[in-house]
Amino acid sequence: MAGREDSTGGDTVETERETVRGGEGGEETSPGIIKDTEKNSLAFWKDVLKLSYLFKLWFSPKVGNGTTILFWQGHWIGIMELKLSFPNLFFFARNPNCSVKHFLEKAPFQSSFRHPMSSLASRELQQLRLLLQNVPLSPGQDSWTWKWNSNGIFRVKSCYNFLVHGGVISRFGKGFWNIPMPEKAKLFYWLCYHDKVLTRENLIKRGINIIGSCPLCGEHGESMNHLMMQCNYSIAYWHLILSNLNIPELPSSFTEIWNRWRHSHFVKTKFPTLECLLITAIWCIWKERNLRAFHFQANMPPLSAKKAVNTFVSWVSVISHPINVRLLISQLSQAPV
Repeated sequence: MAGREDSTGGDTVETERETVRGGEGGEETSPGIIKDTEKNSLAFWKDVLKLSYLFKLWFSPKVGNGTTILFWQGHWIGIMELKLSFPNLFFFARNPNCSVKHFLEKAPFQSSFRHPMSSLASRELQQLRLLLQNVPLSPGQDSWTWKWNSNGIFRVKSCYNFLVHGGVISRFGKGFWNIPMPEKAKLFYWLCYHDKVLTRENLIKRGINIIGSCPLCGEHGESMNHLMMQCNYSIAYWHLILSNLNIPELPSSFTEIWNRWRHSHFVKTKFPTLECLLITAIWCIWKERNLRAFHFQANMPPLSAKKAVNTFVSWVSVISHPINVRLLISQLSQAPV
């Protein structure tokens, strides 16, 4: 209790003053502040729990004594959560939030379910028995490992890679933007690789009513892989460009080009600048396609291949490997284009 003077009459009135002393300094804190802090803390943890699905996505549980891992909803065995693997059986579970330890130590298994069960649930119960027969508990604590690092230890870099690249960095992006070629050509190749170029097939997917046949051959639908790799016109075009280079046959998709063919030992050792030729040739195929689609003009494959070689020669002047470039140009000059 503490006294204070009343400003109206000067009399002393007794008022109750509640204080809370905390910490080593014994500082006084208002009870209202403490209540607000508790309320804010509760709201904070509610928001954290909303992100629990991300925790399951990022971390893999390893069962020890099974006290902290949910039996039905934890991704601790098999390729998915048990409630998804055994949906009919999960419907009859008495405790959908039980731990691994609680479920495994409760015998018999039937007591964990409501009865009578459906025939599908009974069948899934037998499958669950077989799955769990070699899952002993250990006296150690449950543990969690970081999925996106080989050693299971969290690293900020691996978290960044997961958020940006989905956990795996594409080989496409490594060093690609440092290739000494015009940015417009590299950007176009990147769009082709991800199938984002507005081919007629992609325009139809977007609801645009258009004839979907390939402008180069007129026989098949114009998908990206068909236009650049599989069309009869494109096949003849690539043959004219690569015939004198003794290069293995070009793959039939962009994925194969970047993930296998481009990184093959043959291509990397013999023609380090071949990726520049690849980007140039794809750029020139698209120009030929647009020439036909919008200007109603057409060049035969030999002329298109010659234009691609000339474009390549004009672009490679900035490449930092002049010996390799001269070798490639000299061989290209002998091609029958």
